[in-house]
Amino acid sequence: MRLNYLFIFFCLCVLPGKFSYSQTISDTLNKAKQLRAQGNIHKSFSLLKSAYKHHPDNLNVAWLTAQTAFWANRIRQSKHLYTRTIKANPKNLYLQLDYAKMLVNTGDFHVASSLLNNYLAYDSTNAQALTALSRIFFWKSKYHEAALLVNKAMKYDPKYPDAPTLSKEIALARSPYLKFSAGYGTDNQPMTTVSSMLGAGFYFSALSSLHFSFQSPFFIRDGKTSNAFIFQAGNTSFVSNANLTFGLDAGVVKLPYKTNYTWTGNLYLDQVFIRHLEISVSAQRNPYFSTLSSIDTIVIQNHLSASIGWNNMNNWNGQIAAEALTYPFDHNLTYTAYGWIFGPPVKFSVFKLQIGYGYNYSNSQKSRFVSEKSLSEIISGYDANTAIAGVYNPYYTPKDQQIHSFLVAFSGHLLKWLDLSLSANAGFLATAQVPYLYLDKNTLDSTVLKTGFVSERFFPLTLHLQAMIKISERIHFQADYTYMKTYFYTSNYAGIGINIRFPDEKKS
Repeated sequence: MRLNYLFIFFCLCVLPGKFSYSQTISDTLNKAKQLRAQGNIHKSFSLLKSAYKHHPDNLNVAWLTAQTAFWANRIRQSKHLYTRTIKANPKNLYLQLDYAKMLVNTGDFHVASSLLNNYLAYDSTNAQALTALSRIFFWKSKYHEAALLVNKAMKYDPKYPDAPTLSKEIALARSPYLKFSAGYGTDNQPMTTVSSMLGAGFYFSALSSLHFSFQSPFFIRDGKTSNAFIFQAGNTSFVSNANLTFGLDAGVVKLPYKTNYTWTGNLYLDQVFIRHLEISVSAQRNPYFSTLSSIDTIVIQNHLSASIGWNNMNNWNGQIAAEALTYPFDHNLTYTAYGWIFGPPVKFSVFKLQIGYGYNYSNSQKSRFVSEKSLSEIISGYDANTAIAGVYNPYYTPKDQQIHSFLVAFSGHLLKWLDLSLSANAGFLATAQVPYLYLDKNTLDSTVLKTGFVSERFFPLTLHLQAMIKISERIHFQADYTYMKTYFYTSNYAGIGINIRFPDEKKS
């Protein structure tokens, strides 16, 4: 009898504490879920962090904390929590599936693939696992493999919403497209350019995506007109095991100067190390049409570039790059180094705002700034109080140009079918060695024309406004306007374009 009384006394003293402990955890989890549902992700995460600190071995607390950390964009912390929790619960395949879905969204495809394949070996009909694995193939441009998996997901669970959405994305990505654009540009050199472009593309596999383009720029200057024709064809390949994109284009150009023809080419490599870290290199051979004098001669530009960037559009992102441009006909070199960085976006209603900073340095081996008149014409009409007029002939050559810029990127998803964006690059501290011409005597006491340089401050500005109109799922229309001001010239450009994707006839 005494033992029975002792047992009853133990239950009365201990079990209420157990119930209270369990109830406290349950209340915390329910409160955290409620905050998440209300959109208070960071407040929910703070509450769960405190709970996890006191109960790190509780599966439900650890799991919900890891999941909410991801939603709060605490990716490293989320991965650490998931890894620790899975190690403590190695047989919980549902936990592994949840972690795999998070890894897919952060671009960690290798670990995610392993976890998803492990789960599908246990349950090959799970729509979430099939769709997540399909998403990996989709991002690797393996659209056929992605389509097979997502079709299985829709078969096994027709109500799972992510699968039909991904299926539409796959069909659009691998469907043939046709695009057309036209533009009108003016600058104060003065020159007017009317441009048009027709392009098409066909996807066959991750290693074979063909594209073609035909351009016809038309130039108007000094009462004269001329035009060029540019045809290019190329292929883009994606090597998924190396996260490497490789592209090669080649074409022919009919130059506006007389009836001369030349070839054009483009070779580029993009390597993604992790989802947001990308390194790119490219080599191009293109005609140069940016100055008045370049229309009346043959100017070919060889362009080498390399960049490394962090392209997380939902957080900090930026890039540093270098470019070298060579001109074969006079063996000159111009080069540029630049970089930019944007802070995390500020979102309000349907709008997004990002603020950033940019820097650009450019220089040339030799200046191509020359007089508009011959030496004899300058001497015969020389006025010491009037500057000798000069132009860049046949291409622009910067001299120790440095620009510190304030960057703004503003966008709004105003309607389901309308997106607007505005970007601005405003130089708040920009200097350059600006060329000028003067007469002097050489060692033979003959009058010669020389080039000097003077440091000047200027205020460059580039504004770009774009409207994207979604006419249908397969037809998109866009309109652009760009204003650009440098110390060299001021220009305005307006353009329109349409992109049409045709139904995908491939059978999955």
